Amino acid sequence: MRKKSRLFALAEALRGRRTGVTAQELADRFGVTVRTIYRDLDALQDAGLPLRADRGRGGGYALDKAYQLPPINLTAREGALLVALGRMALDQRLLPFSASLEAALDKVRGALTTSAQRELLRLVDQLQ
Repeated sequence: MRKKSRLFALAEALRGRRTGVTAQELADRFGVTVRTIYRDLDALQDAGLPLRADRGRGGGYALDKAYQLPPINLTAREGALLVALGRMALDQRLLPFSASLEAALDKVRGALTTSAQRELLRLVDQLQ
């Protein structure tokens, strides 16, 4: 695995955990040395990921709990698809987290430019 791919995979592995993970566990998972993991963790910190290291039981390396995903750029069509599927899931009560889904859909709509929002409305109408 190349370094860039490993860094992305390492960031995702840390993001997906509720507790810390040791450098040895990460080294075993990615098939590299512990020293390489330390260098990779330093590179992630230099890139702005808020990593923390906790000692003791349940400790290890973890992403700061307050860390949020970076903003993403969606096309009007991608936004329309997300909103349409979200609306369908809400209307059919497919998910138990309706308030969270509603908030996420609001964020998607709010992140789009005015012209993209107009395109979104047109595409949502076509999908329904």
